[in-house]
Amino acid sequence: MIKSNPVPKIVDHDERREELARAAVRAIDRLGLEGATMREIAKEAGFSTGILGHYFESKDDIVLGALGFMIGATLARLADISANLRGLKAAHEMAAELLPLDAQRAKENRVWAVYWAQALTSPRLRREYQKSEALLRGYLCEVLQEAIDDGELAQSVDAALEANRLLALSDGVSVQALFNRTFWTDARQVDAIDVHLDDLRARGAVPQPPKRRTRSAHTTPA
Repeated sequence: MIKSNPVPKIVDHDERREELARAAVRAIDRLGLEGATMREIAKEAGFSTGILGHYFESKDDIVLGALGFMIGATLARLADISANLRGLKAAHEMAAELLPLDAQRAKENRVWAVYWAQALTSPRLRREYQKSEALLRGYLCEVLQEAIDDGELAQSVDAALEANRLLALSDGVSVQALFNRTFWTDARQVDAIDVHLDDLRARGAVPQPPKRRTRSAHTTPA
């Protein structure tokens, strides 16, 4: 009887890289950047360090891969909001999406906090962080401009400036909530966004029929 050779399993390399990046995020959340060694990340993923090394050449590469995965996941959620809402409703949902309002977003914010600290002394990480912040501001600026065009906000409102302020508010509330969930309940976090947007709305906007316009294309980092 002739024995047939087993068919080798086809590995989707992009899917495997994402799987390893997800594991790196979990390891960094649990152990911090220093504790999340190549060995620990491989263990978290359920693979050998050799497999991890096949996809990422060094610890820096896997750290950046994990950061890229988190940025991509966040931007995908904002893109979904942008596709279904506009103006102040979209701005509210986007800002709230950046807050640690559930287990997934709390984990992401904890890891972001780790990256922020490391980026202070790592030019490479700082550049990646700055790129991600620019993309987030771009989404917020677009929907705030929609709010101006639709008459939800006054024409005197500077969409770019207010996008910066809204992102800074979300970042600040997120950090505070990580350290003090007793005070920064989900309701208080969302209320901080609501109050800010209500203040913007109170600057003399005149309701107008919504204007249709083509959205700009946003790119997600690889």
